[in-house]
Amino acid sequence: MKQQDHQAERILIGFCVAAYFVSYITRINYGTVLLEIVNSEGITKMSASMAVTGSFVTYGIGQLISGWLGDRIKPRYLMFIGLMVSAGMNVCVPLFSRPAAMLVFWCINGFAQALMWPPMVRLLSDYLDQDTYKKSCVWVGWGSSAGTIFLYLFAPVCIVWKGWRSLFFLCAGCAVLFAFAWIKAIGSAEKECRRVLQGALRRQLQVPPVAMRARKMAQAWKKIHLLCKKQFPYRNKPRRCLQLSCLQL
Repeated sequence: MKQQDHQAERILIGFCVAAYFVSYITRINYGTVLLEIVNSEGITKMSASMAVTGSFVTYGIGQLISGWLGDRIKPRYLMFIGLMVSAGMNVCVPLFSRPAAMLVFWCINGFAQALMWPPMVRLLSDYLDQDTYKKSCVWVGWGSSAGTIFLYLFAPVCIVWKGWRSLFFLCAGCAVLFAFAWIKAIGSAEKECRRVLQGALRRQLQVPPVAMRARKMAQAWKKIHLLCKKQFPYRNKPRRCLQLSCLQL
C-alpha cells in the first residue's frame, strides 16, 4: 500500500483518539470537582453523588440503544450527536446547580456518552485491517489517560480562577469545537479509506494477464480437441480437423 494510502488511516485513528479524550473530559469532570460543588453550593455529598450514579446507569442502557442506532445512523453522525448533547449538558450543569437538575442533566450526559464508543469501534473495524485495529484500540485507550491527566491538572486552575463552573464551560467548548472538526475530517477520511479498500479488493480479484492468456489458450485447445473427436470423416487429417474446429470456435 502506498504511503498516501496510510494517511486516511492515520487521520481516522488520530481523530478517534481525540474523540475518546473529549468524551472522557466531558464525562468524568463532574466527579473531579464533586467536593468543590458540595462545599461551594452547600449541598450534601450524597445528593451531589446521585448524578454520578445516574450517569453510570444511563451510560449502560445507552450502550444497548447505541448498538441498535448504529445500524441505522452513520457512525460519524451518531458521534457528532453524542458530542453536541454532552456539550449541552456540560453547559446546563453549572447554570442549574440544584441537585435534582444536575441529576437529570448528568443522566442525559451519560446516555449521550454511550453514543460515542460503539460507533468509534465500528469505524475502526470497518476500515482497518486486523493488526492495525488491535493497535488502534490501544492508542484510543491513551485518550482516557490523557483526559484524566488534563482534568486533574486544569481542575484546580479553573477552581482558583473562576470556580468549578469554569471547568464545565471549558470542557463544553472543547466538545463543540471538536464535534465540527470531527464531522468534516472523518467524512473525508472515510471516502479515502473506502477508495483504498476497493482498490485492494480489485487487486486481489484481478487475474494476472499471463495467467489469463494461458487459461484461455488451454480452454481453446480443449474445445478444439472435443470438436476434433466429432469430425470423424477427418480424424486422419489433423490440419482439416483443426481448420473446421477453429471455424466452429
